[in-house]
Amino acid sequence: MNKGYVSAMLVLAAALVILPAAVVSAAGDDILYRGDFGGEDADHFCSTVAISDGFVAAGYSYSGSFGSGDWTDVQGMGYTDAIIVRYDDAGSIVWKESFGGSGNDIFYSVTEVSDGFVAVGQSAQTSFRTGDWTDIRGKGGIDAIAVKYDHEGNVVWKMNIGGPGSDSYRSVAAVPGGFVAVGFSHISSLNGGDWTGFTAKGTYCATIVKYNNDGEVQWKKNFGGDGVDYFTSVVSTTDGVVAVGYAQALSFGTGDWEGEDTDEGGSYAVAVRYDDAGGIVWKSKLGGNESDYYYSVTAVEDGFAAVGYSTALGEGDWSDGDARGGTDAFITRFDSAGEVLWNSYLGGSGNDFFRGVAALEDGIIAVGYSAFSSFGSGDWEGFEGKGFLDATVVKYSHSGEVVWKTNFGGTGADYFRSVSAGQDWFVAVGYSNISVFGDGDWTDIDGKGGLDATMVKFSGDAGSEGGLDIPPYMVAVVFLIVLCAAVIVSIRKRSK
Repeated sequence: MNKGYVSAMLVLAAALVILPAAVVSAAGDDILYRGDFGGEDADHFCSTVAISDGFVAAGYSYSGSFGSGDWTDVQGMGYTDAIIVRYDDAGSIVWKESFGGSGNDIFYSVTEVSDGFVAVGQSAQTSFRTGDWTDIRGKGGIDAIAVKYDHEGNVVWKMNIGGPGSDSYRSVAAVPGGFVAVGFSHISSLNGGDWTGFTAKGTYCATIVKYNNDGEVQWKKNFGGDGVDYFTSVVSTTDGVVAVGYAQALSFGTGDWEGEDTDEGGSYAVAVRYDDAGGIVWKSKLGGNESDYYYSVTAVEDGFAAVGYSTALGEGDWSDGDARGGTDAFITRFDSAGEVLWNSYLGGSGNDFFRGVAALEDGIIAVGYSAFSSFGSGDWEGFEGKGFLDATVVKYSHSGEVVWKTNFGGTGADYFRSVSAGQDWFVAVGYSNISVFGDGDWTDIDGKGGLDATMVKFSGDAGSEGGLDIPPYMVAVVFLIVLCAAVIVSIRKRSK
């Protein structure tokens, strides 16, 4: 066989090896719609839940936003008001509501129940006896709150829970006949108010409360050791719930962490499974010798998946992962018994975070944000940053491989805080600062205030038809390889 031909074929084969290594990403037409929401001040979406004909988002708006933009016909009540917005399938607003008193009110999470929606969060002492809290007295400096809405956006009931100190709910999940809310309470709230009879375990205790559909408490528990313990997210399982969050190293070996000793780390990512009656089925901690956090959890077949971020890759439980930057995003897949099936890590040379996760039929979606300095390096090799912070979306297979990934944003800062999946789509929500609008992925959208709440709806099979998104440098490399092949063939012919 002609040697020149053989050499050329070897070079071309190298090009074919390089091409599949190109980054797989979601194509622009995978975005079904995108939009912003708010007034002239700052507006945030912290949580979303997909429903049969759209989705609901919840968060908070600053007082300066009311009376302008999307809040033109609504007057604010306090420094921040909790907000909830229902969208249809096309991304149009069905209804929007604000909630609060004269202080600070925030919704951190929302879920759908059989006859409406429940949003949870916190309200300051100064909000009670005013506004929407006129008939309810506060219990401490900050109270955890839950508000139930019907499908038309009317308040069905509202309630606060807490002791003399600070209490907050950060996540809610629907369960048969009601819902479960999780969060944390300061030591000063324990053994007082609604926590009378409960023993404080550390500076902050993680808390979990089960309600029926009428807002009546079925049971409540605090959890932790001598340090700080937080629950940040909860998901319903077949016979209970799984709550995730983080705990200081100081908590281990004490309280509910008795027997789980550690002499390393600033904090650990933790998961606790409860049965329907509030009994602990199992508990788990993962971490290195620095800081590790879980911020969101979702149910998958035969288990669940949790996402967060770490500053300790390459150490301890993360010994199978190399640190990419200052903070790296990660996802953990557990079986129903709490055993780790796999971990997967993502990041560049900067800081990367996962803040939300949702299950699809053929995989798992994680969302968050990454610093500009992460792009073009590590797992973001071949990607260009668009702003100071870019919102990020990563799809994983059920076995932990990255199916595709993408960054989204303009020249400023974009954050995805939550994601929820419909039948053949998913939606990510968060917020972006004013400088991103009119640029990048927001080219045709004008901002409304200093910070706008945002939503982006993706096709459920995003990335499946977009093929390979080949970075410019990769195109140049392949071109040079092919050119070299042609030169080799030409030289061989002349030498005959």
